[in-house]
Amino acid sequence: MHQVCREGDEIQLPDLNAEFRVLEVPAHTRSHIAFYGENVLFSGDTLFSLGCGRFFEGTATDMQASLDKLSALPADTKIYCAHEYTQANCAFALKVEPDNPCTTGPAPGKSMICGLKAKSPYQPAWLTNWQPIHFYAPVKTA
Repeated sequence: MHQVCREGDEIQLPDLNAEFRVLEVPAHTRSHIAFYGENVLFSGDTLFSLGCGRFFEGTATDMQASLDKLSALPADTKIYCAHEYTQANCAFALKVEPDNPCTTGPAPGKSMICGLKAKSPYQPAWLTNWQPIHFYAPVKTA
């Protein structure tokens, strides 16, 4: 089945008694989408544990807007991303910001991600844990 999906469309999965809303999240590609529903986000190649997708067709501005949109979802949202790059992203974050207490101290990042053994399952991630430790998290000001 092929169906063109746009922002706000609803996808029904009657066999699972589930419904998902389409979110346009351009940056990886101009037409990239994610699905949110049932307190679950399928983020595709936009959001990863401690990382985000590459920009093939979009811009950094597009990616920031997409991450802002995803970060506005409820904090207890479970995140399933398209690929598992958690260990590599953690190593990168620790190399770039070795003194960042969010990845090195007793913050959620240490116990939830960076302290886990390689080959440990990382998905789902939770948005509430993602926001304070994510290397590309939207910047918030007081």
